[in-house]
Amino acid sequence: MITTYLAERANQCLSYTVGLAHLGFAELIHIGAGPQDALWLLNDVAERERAGDLTYGDLAKIVRHGAVRVTPVATETAREYALLACDYADRDGIALRFKEVLVPDRSGRLPGDPDYDLPFRPIGTAR
Repeated sequence: MITTYLAERANQCLSYTVGLAHLGFAELIHIGAGPQDALWLLNDVAERERAGDLTYGDLAKIVRHGAVRVTPVATETAREYALLACDYADRDGIALRFKEVLVPDRSGRLPGDPDYDLPFRPIGTAR
């Protein structure tokens, strides 16, 4: 399942998966893409994850989205955003891990790169 919360600005939202932890994978979280794009994005990344075809930290080619970067996020930080995923895993005693899906701007720059021109920022990196 993918959960999406819309921000006040059009086409900006918080989206995350719920249930990947039950399959032994990290839950995925993304801030930025609109609801439909986030649905495709997180589903595509989850499919790559489940197939064992995803390299973390490097740019990964995602069919509908071009290159994205998937990076670990500190569980304590992600818990503030992904409440339903936490409730679901905690209820069943499943350990949670999170990965954030970062999307480049139109010039190919990622959050943290100089001149990144989208208003979205990563929620944080694992420490």
